[in-house]
Amino acid sequence: MQLTDDAKGRSYLFDNYKALLIFLVVTGHMIDPAYGNTSAIDFVKWYIFAFHMPAFLFITGFFSKRKKAMGTLIQKFLVPYVIFQTLYYLEYTYVIGTSPDLALWIPKFSLWYLLSVFVYKAITPYVMKIPYPVAMVITVALGLVIGFWPFADNLLSIPRIVYFYPFYLTGVYLNMDTVHKLRCKGGRIVSAIFVIAFTIFLAFDKWHLTMDDRVLQGRYGYDFLHQAPLEGMVIRLGCYAVGMALTFAVMLLIYDKECKISFLGTKTLSIYLFHGLVYKWIGCNTNILQSIDTNWELLLLLISCAALTLLLSTWPFDKFTTAISSISLTKIKNKFKHTTDFSK
Repeated sequence: MQLTDDAKGRSYLFDNYKALLIFLVVTGHMIDPAYGNTSAIDFVKWYIFAFHMPAFLFITGFFSKRKKAMGTLIQKFLVPYVIFQTLYYLEYTYVIGTSPDLALWIPKFSLWYLLSVFVYKAITPYVMKIPYPVAMVITVALGLVIGFWPFADNLLSIPRIVYFYPFYLTGVYLNMDTVHKLRCKGGRIVSAIFVIAFTIFLAFDKWHLTMDDRVLQGRYGYDFLHQAPLEGMVIRLGCYAVGMALTFAVMLLIYDKECKISFLGTKTLSIYLFHGLVYKWIGCNTNILQSIDTNWELLLLLISCAALTLLLSTWPFDKFTTAISSISLTKIKNKFKHTTDFSK
């Protein structure tokens, strides 16, 4: 089964997949304060967090097969990271009214993604010298071991960087030919059965609700989550399995032709970076998100998240994000050198 491409050879499958995922990212954060209010809210949150970031990093890896120079990585990821860290600092200080430290080593809100991708792109060319099965065993093992990390202060987002790497690495190793083969009738039937089974499980199972929902975030260690070491590792392995299975299942089922939301797949970074600023303002200045406790209010939230996703994809936000990730450090360095050259 071939993926539908445009005249330039573009595949819309991943554009549509990213459009879905960025909506889920926005929704997952906005719904978080209301967690525990209703069973429907709990269901939606667990479903989203089970696979949205694993899938996002998987797709990022899929389109990251070429080695990039360190200067390019700094320009594309660290510069936007520093700028948005500063924006968060300014929002906290002058809009929300708190007085945080700028602390570039503590990623604010969702900015851990930029640090993660920077690290992944830097190390993956060396990791790929290892056969994929061996590399996966090693990286998953490291993901389990990092669960013993004793700190919860999000230092450089190290636990998350380690935990999510297997998903990114799988995307790097996967190629489009394999995607074509997997999207056969049999693959789609198996995927549909798994998605339906997982949906039923999540709707009726009560055991997973006894756990701290943060087990899916990769940030917190076993001790913080009140898990015994063996228990924590088994649960984390389960999270890996479910995250990977859902990532592939949705990829095989997603619509692969151009549609009205396909363009969102090319605007995900601006939506991702700016929605956190909106979320923090709403969360710190109102109790709207915490007070959602009916299915009608949940539906209204989902509609609002879709609207916010569309808004943050528009020209001003996309243009700003593109501009800051295109800042040429070499030109700045040369210009600074020229203006400070007193030998002339």
